[in-house]
Amino acid sequence: MAALPDSSRVYMAGFGYSDDPDGPVFLDVVDTATVTVIASPKMTTVGAMAASPTGKFLYVSAGSKVLILNTANNAITGSLPIGGFAALGFSPDGSAAYGVSGSTLTMIDTASGQVTGTVSLGTGTASTLGVTPDGSQVWVTFVNSTSVAVVNTQNSTVQTADLGLTVSGQADNSRVNSTGQLQY
Repeated sequence: MAALPDSSRVYMAGFGYSDDPDGPVFLDVVDTATVTVIASPKMTTVGAMAASPTGKFLYVSAGSKVLILNTANNAITGSLPIGGFAALGFSPDGSAAYGVSGSTLTMIDTASGQVTGTVSLGTGTASTLGVTPDGSQVWVTFVNSTSVAVVNTQNSTVQTADLGLTVSGQADNSRVNSTGQLQY
C-alpha cells in the first residue's frame, strides 16, 4: 500500500478474494475523501510500491521490473528494467529512489531511470526501508532480525545497529532526524 503525499489517494494491491485466494492480481486506487475505488489499472503482478514526493507518479515493483504509474490518469506510463524489490522509497526531493532485494540496496536516478549504484547490506533478507527527511540515510530492516542497516547516501557506507528486538517495520520517516535518532 502507498499513499500520495497530499493524502488524496491510497493505492492498494494484492491478489485473490476471501472465497478464491488464487483470484486475480489487483491494484486499486482509493479516493480518501469518499473511501471509494476510483480506478483499477490492469496488473499481472504487483509488489512493493512508493509514491514520489511530488505525488505525480508511483513506482510499483512488478516481477523483474518497476512500473511507473502516472497518478493524474492512473495509467502505467513506463517501466524500469529492474525489480524484485521487497520495499521502495524516494529521497525527499524525488531525485533518487531506493529499492531493497535480498541483501542489496539499489539506488536509482529518477530523472534517467538508471541504476546509480548498489550497496551490499551484509547477510539477511531486507524487508522494509525508510529514508530520513534530509535524504542523508536509508534505514533498512531485515526479516526476523534485531538489526537494521543504515546506509549513508552520500558515500554508500553501511553501519549496522542491533536494536535488541526484532524489527518488523519502519518508523514514520518524519520521526528520524539527520543523525538517525528517533524523535518522539
